[in-house]
Amino acid sequence: MIVTIENNIKEAIQEIFKEDKFTSASGIDYLKYFNGFIPKKKIEDEKEDFPLILIRFNTDKYALNQGIVNTELEFYILIGTYGEENFSQAYHEAIEIYERIKTKIVETGRLGDYFIHRDTIQGLLNPEQADPYIWFQMNITVKVPYVNTKLEEEFV
Repeated sequence: MIVTIENNIKEAIQEIFKEDKFTSASGIDYLKYFNGFIPKKKIEDEKEDFPLILIRFNTDKYALNQGIVNTELEFYILIGTYGEENFSQAYHEAIEIYERIKTKIVETGRLGDYFIHRDTIQGLLNPEQADPYIWFQMNITVKVPYVNTKLEEEFV
């Protein structure tokens, strides 16, 4: 379930930005998308992965109450931009990407096929930026309720 949701989040974000290009080491480029981790590269080649969005699973909370299971999964959406020529522009692009994803969630309560807790959205700019990279972290919580078949009654 976690990998399915992670992939669905990635596809939903790809849809938001399918026409957009942002500052990259080679000029202007489309966002690149990764699940879990960025592929390991030589240091001199790593800038080619920017701009990027990395979706990473963080935590899983499971609650069973009267046969109804509520699962809350927290994901990080890491936004990485590159600004060797114009650090300020890269900074603004990272915030724009964050705000567009947040707006989609706030307007619909969803990202892809899943409900997102709108009141738990959190954006964090990494205060210790490693020049020329900007890292912006978005935390979201996906709520996945479903009815379970009498598991609770088995323990009575």
